[in-house]
Amino acid sequence: MACQVPDALLAVPPSERIERVRMNYDLAVLDGSHFFVRACMQVPIIGTESHFVWGLWAEVSHADFEDYCRTSEKNTVGGPYQGTLANGLPFYPDCLGIPVLVQPQPEDQRPLLFTPNGDSSLALHLREGMPEADAGLYFEHMLHPGTMH
Repeated sequence: MACQVPDALLAVPPSERIERVRMNYDLAVLDGSHFFVRACMQVPIIGTESHFVWGLWAEVSHADFEDYCRTSEKNTVGGPYQGTLANGLPFYPDCLGIPVLVQPQPEDQRPLLFTPNGDSSLALHLREGMPEADAGLYFEHMLHPGTMH
């Protein structure tokens, strides 16, 4: 599973990050006005029972962020929350900023991300699955960036 940081945080100059970014392993806040939750997106692999799992971030509203934090602290499940995908992904040039549904999970499991609609290539793979050969290529690229043919 790839684990990135929200693209918006990468755009902050390193000299400004201490002042503008608050982040831990699961949550991030930029400038006190952009709120991010770390989650997983499970893309089914056609012809198998397996999934390709992306570790991603979703930007959510302040109210949803607060609800997510509150319910997580109580070990309850809130949501689902509307958000936007906060990461670009290799192989999916049209995915940054697409609408996502953030579905918290019980027992400290990472929330799941869904794309309820849309025609981005990622949304299509989520609905219809990805070919097993593509999953192998994606996995190889994640292990060894720059090896795509």
